[in-house]
Amino acid sequence: MDHVPFVLDPSFVAGLHPYPVSLPDIVAPVEPLLSLSGELLSGSRYVYGFDLHGEVAYRFSTNAGAASLLLVDVLSGEVLWGNAAGLIGIGVDPTVAASWAATPVSALTTTHAALVVTPLGGDQSVSIGFDFQIDAQPDPLSLEEVFRFRNIESGAYLYTASEGERDYVLSALPFLSFEGVAFMAEDVPRPGWTPVHRYARTDRSDWVMVTDGVEKQQIDANPTGFVYEGVAFYVPPSGDANSTPVYRLEQLDTGSDFLTTDPVERLYRLLQANWSDEGVAFSAAIAPTPGTEVATTGEAAVSLLGTSGLPAPDLIA
Repeated sequence: MDHVPFVLDPSFVAGLHPYPVSLPDIVAPVEPLLSLSGELLSGSRYVYGFDLHGEVAYRFSTNAGAASLLLVDVLSGEVLWGNAAGLIGIGVDPTVAASWAATPVSALTTTHAALVVTPLGGDQSVSIGFDFQIDAQPDPLSLEEVFRFRNIESGAYLYTASEGERDYVLSALPFLSFEGVAFMAEDVPRPGWTPVHRYARTDRSDWVMVTDGVEKQQIDANPTGFVYEGVAFYVPPSGDANSTPVYRLEQLDTGSDFLTTDPVERLYRLLQANWSDEGVAFSAAIAPTPGTEVATTGEAAVSLLGTSGLPAPDLIA
């Protein structure tokens, strides 16, 4: 969901001391990852700290209609989530607030966040029931198709994850024959993923796809005959559970590279005399199996940062 960013003064968590709580590794859970429950006193403010890990979608739920809840990035003060009461309280349109409250929160990298709970009403003698739950599941990959074109005149191959470029080639460059989807990747960076760079070879209407390795360094050191066209897409690390190897073969007649994840297609070309096997170039993405373990950069950390001095709700992990 797109919304206008709201930023608060992050100083409200200054000086609060972490109180660590042990939790199991994150998996796609049946039960909530974490529950906070208890009684809240009006006129107080309760603050809890969470580490939100990359590639995990967090969904928050609460019955605290009589309390304002805001989840805030501790470093920047940006509001990441809130219940309707909390979001409306900082000026979010009620319609947007209802949608925002129901939207999972995802972070590209580990984010230190604070949940600020403020009971509504000014009478400190009034207490309200409070329940708050966090569910976590793998953040769905917005995988993109990588399209393959073959130059019918030179035998060179073009790879692109851009639908706009695909459509342009189909409409304006008839000498490039569309061969469909070669494999899957991402068109935006993700933690731990590798950019694949595309260079055009100006001397023979060809393209080279390389990662941040020796090949790219060699081209950058001696760029004669190459034009850098930017990052074509991003691919997962080798050995990732949701990846498959992309094989590279060189066409000896033209020097053009051919990429495929299909071992049968690879073998077919290798049985012909004009192809050379160059091994695995990088990994392509595959959609994760529902219910599989979520990879994180560390323990599923949740910490009780502190309160404004009044008793906090019981913490049930």
